[in-house]
Amino acid sequence: MKVGLYRVTTFLNDQYGYLLNRCIYDVEDTHTDRLKSCHPVYYLDETWLNEGHTKQTIWQDTTIRSKRQAFIEGLSTGLKNPSGKDCRLIILHIGSDSGFVDDCLPVFDGKKSTDYHEEMNSTVFEQWFESMLKNLPQNSLIVMDNASYHSRRTEKIPSTGTRKKDIQ
Repeated sequence: MKVGLYRVTTFLNDQYGYLLNRCIYDVEDTHTDRLKSCHPVYYLDETWLNEGHTKQTIWQDTTIRSKRQAFIEGLSTGLKNPSGKDCRLIILHIGSDSGFVDDCLPVFDGKKSTDYHEEMNSTVFEQWFESMLKNLPQNSLIVMDNASYHSRRTEKIPSTGTRKKDIQ
């Protein structure tokens, strides 16, 4: 009896999930089409690239059985994994469905060996953002993620340790 009810419930949940996803897709699709007809939509993001960055998988010749055989035949034994401690490039860019925007690709060296988010800050981002705006058409819609340097507070928010005279 429980198995039958469970299956019915699962079926209904799957059906409900399908309908809900379909409804969300239709709303997003309609909304996006309406936005695109009014304003050009651009997407921006930043990323990093390590020196010596390689692919995880490659095509290999399966007839090679040893390093010696590969050496004799003038072949490689595969890609070497980078240490991750080499130079790092930080890349910013913006684009749309018609391609990337010209003159909006700053690439700079990362000085720290830790996460690139520590080197990317609101000052660097705002300078790039202001210069990039000159290359976009009027009334463009810009989509970005919620990285901490994409929005910063101009005033410090009071905490429980803030003195009354500092608030007034």
